Amino acid sequence: MFDINAGMIKVFGNKIFVADRSEYNIKVFSESGKYLYKIGEKGEGPGRFKRWFGVFTMDSVGNIYQGDYFQGNRFINVFTKKGKLIKTIKIKLNKDFGIEDIFIMDNKNIYLGLSYGYDFKKIGKLYFWGTKYHISKLVDGKIKKEIFTGTSYHDFSDERKGGWPSVPFEIYYLTAFSLKNRMIAVCKNNEDKIHIYNLKNRTKAIIYTGWKKRLIDRGKFQKAIKEKLDSPRLNPYFKNLYKKLKIKYLPDKNKPMIERFVFNPEGELIVCKKTAGKLYKIKKFSTIGKKLKEFQDTNFPFFISKTKLYYIYYDRGSDTIFIIIKKRGENY
Repeated sequence: MFDINAGMIKVFGNKIFVADRSEYNIKVFSESGKYLYKIGEKGEGPGRFKRWFGVFTMDSVGNIYQGDYFQGNRFINVFTKKGKLIKTIKIKLNKDFGIEDIFIMDNKNIYLGLSYGYDFKKIGKLYFWGTKYHISKLVDGKIKKEIFTGTSYHDFSDERKGGWPSVPFEIYYLTAFSLKNRMIAVCKNNEDKIHIYNLKNRTKAIIYTGWKKRLIDRGKFQKAIKEKLDSPRLNPYFKNLYKKLKIKYLPDKNKPMIERFVFNPEGELIVCKKTAGKLYKIKKFSTIGKKLKEFQDTNFPFFISKTKLYYIYYDRGSDTIFIIIKKRGENY
């Protein structure tokens, strides 16, 4: 099971590192597609992945940093690029948390995107259940120097005990990191603005994409609910909850807009917009928010190197994941 919102693919040298959530490891391939080896395994303790959603990153020398989600291991595994466990970094936080993102400047400057806690919002007859998200610096295992915080709602119920069914048009946070410019970009995926944090000089800025926010379409919302209700796997209790869900109850009225963004090696931000057609709408911005380019493409790269673009393609028919490699053009 792969998740396009997780840090699921990295490239170092001539090797491709891909998160395999279903088997709780990171698989390593050559650029010709040859499988080389795996890193990590399911379980508790050093070198193991307990509850993993595919989040990992790599530093400037190729070391791998991996972290678990809620109720997982409360530390970061650090491996060499060949898969040897170097150490674990404990996270001292007196609450449940999940690691959503890891940003590595060097082994003394680690920033984490964490989801933690619960937030309830009653709208109409339903309770919406959310989690707080924040990006903070990790200092001696402790979370300090928070630089961003927000809340996302993703489940709902008819009582204040926690959410169960997922809300259609789920709203969540997107992030990207530029090691070259020491910058973190973060945004809520239904907003048109992207927050940029410069970790080197501690300045921040906002990039406005120029794309107009749009309200969730009532017809598409009803279609999404119908698909849930028609599912043979949905139990009667959940079906009753979906029948109660109305578009006027949603805590976020704007539909998801930004699909994904990523920094290229030059430190420019490439932003992709959701579109109903086959083409992705893409804009390139400088680090100060100036729009450099606007174009369309059939896909959006998960990773950009100095000379190549790396895409992930999932063929539902054959249930197969493909890694597509292209040469970089002038747009990216």
